[in-house]
Amino acid sequence: MIALALDLPLNQFTSQHDPLVENFDNFELMHYPPITPSSEDTTKFRISPHTDWGTLTLLFQQSIGGLQVRPPHYTSPELDLDDEIWTSAPVFNDMVLVNIGDMLEFWTAGALKSTWHRVVPTALHGCVDRYTFAYFLHPNKNAVLVPIEAMKRDGWVPRFAGIGRTAEEHIHARITGVHGRREEADKGEVGKGVQSVVVKEVVVQPVCKEWADSGRCEI
Repeated sequence: MIALALDLPLNQFTSQHDPLVENFDNFELMHYPPITPSSEDTTKFRISPHTDWGTLTLLFQQSIGGLQVRPPHYTSPELDLDDEIWTSAPVFNDMVLVNIGDMLEFWTAGALKSTWHRVVPTALHGCVDRYTFAYFLHPNKNAVLVPIEAMKRDGWVPRFAGIGRTAEEHIHARITGVHGRREEADKGEVGKGVQSVVVKEVVVQPVCKEWADSGRCEI
């Protein structure tokens, strides 16, 4: 459907998602523990702002809100967590929420943008457990991240380095970036302009041990 909407060959994306080829597809059960308000609790997020690293994410949620997305009019690659106003995503028990991931942004030269999102402790639901299922769809590990010829446009600058990388190389680069920033924060070496925030870790149950070892589920 995405290929059809973009007037691309119908197999444009399916050819990069061969079920017989190794990939990073992952299905996770996420548990967001309750956050009890207190004078000492400075928690801002139940999961911090991030984009998903794959092609698409299918999110299954019920009743408990808190998911917010960054509106597209904020175009800066740097987040301003104090002044930006994010949009709360509605929760529909009988619907699946779809997030665009990094891979589609690479392939479409930014026409489809990888969605910045986060989960916040709302006044209504912050004190209760939140459970969601998420299916992270990824391309073949050897898929190359270059703009599709028909989607190329002058002036597009990717948010992440790595044009020409494989999907596997991109995933490992993002993992390294996350762990690198954590180590700097732990040492008090967070760079200028990078905001350090207190985040409640999400308890997840990944299907794949490689993803569990990578720390992917904690961003």
